[in-house]
Amino acid sequence: MVKQSLCNLLAHNLCVLIQEEHELGIESIFWKGVTEKNTLLRNSAYLV
Repeated sequence: MVKQSLCNLLAHNLCVLIQEEHELGIESIFWKGVTEKNTLLRNSAYLV
């Protein structure tokens, strides 16, 4: 029961974190170089 509660708490916190990232326009960088590629792809989608 304790493990399930902790997992639920962790899942909820991750969901809130992801939601706030989107609302505030924060972009996470997990790997160097990937962000530049994703930014270019997103910007090119707006140009079409």
